[in-house]
Amino acid sequence: MGEDLSAGSDPDAGPNAGAGASDADRKVTVGFRSDLIERWLSSGAGPPLLAELGDQIVASGLTLRQVHPGTTDPQLASWFEVIAPDSTGAKRAQAFLSRHPAVVAAFIKPPDSPPG
Repeated sequence: MGEDLSAGSDPDAGPNAGAGASDADRKVTVGFRSDLIERWLSSGAGPPLLAELGDQIVASGLTLRQVHPGTTDPQLASWFEVIAPDSTGAKRAQAFLSRHPAVVAAFIKPPDSPPG
């Protein structure tokens, strides 16, 4: 169907790939098009473009989670997190999502503080 977004498709990923990765390294913050979210909120069902992408994310072994669950505000409801098993999977998911027509933003947040 589509591109495999999971880190498991990396032939160099061993059993400890991603070990020590912080939780933030595994999360991709995703903003979906507000017109698609408004249709989802008004009808209770996601438009096909949005539903197919959600299915593809989950089928790839990633977790899709709404940042502001239960909100009826389309601007807040547009924001989700995609959680990968490791930082490599998050980078792969971010690259794929940033090219998808249902997505207006896809980024991995920088660390809260400098390393060290």
